[in-house]
This record gives sequence, structure tokens and C-alpha cells, in this order.
Amino acid sequence: LVGGGTLYILLIIAGLDLHWSMVKAHERVLWEVAKLLRVPDNSSSGDLVCTNIIPSIHYIKAKLPFLLENFCMPQMTQLYKLPAVLDCACLSDSDVFFGSVKFK
Repeated sequence: LVGGGTLYILLIIAGLDLHWSMVKAHERVLWEVAKLLRVPDNSSSGDLVCTNIIPSIHYIKAKLPFLLENFCMPQMTQLYKLPAVLDCACLSDSDVFFGSVKFK
């Protein structure tokens, strides 16, 4: 879900105590939700993203800037052309960073 809505979506999930719902959800469901967060459609779910979730993320970002300074090795920032301070609201930088992390 981070790929769809930045790290701020994790703050919303934690704040609403939805962690276990996410853990239990099928991988395909999470992928579809992430896709909807990135490109909302004209469905009722897309409308919810546009009218509630995106404004909530914007509000949280304004009140709580989430910057990762010296988060990764200098070699990684050079290799992937990442800034020294990663702004977690920047989808392009977040995509590069999280795309470079190896997950099991």
C-alpha cells in the first residue's frame, strides 16, 4: 500500500487500527487498493479516495512532514539517484526507494 499512497497511508492504517485487516487481506486486494490510491477511478471507492483519503494524506503531510535523512547508505543514494533526505510524500522518490528494497 505504501507504493500507492506513500508512507502516510501507513499512518492512517495505524491510526484507524486497521493493521490486522491489512495482514489478513489477500495480496491481490492490497494490490488493487494500492492501484486505486495511485489512480482513483469513477467508482464509489475512487470517490472515497478523492474526497477523504487524499485530503487526509495532504493534511497529515502538512502537519507532520515525514523526511528520512541518511536513511540508506551513500552508495544506494548514488546508485538510485535518490536525494540525501527522502521526502516520503514524493511518489517518484518513494517508488525508487521502495523498488530498490528487497522483500521476502
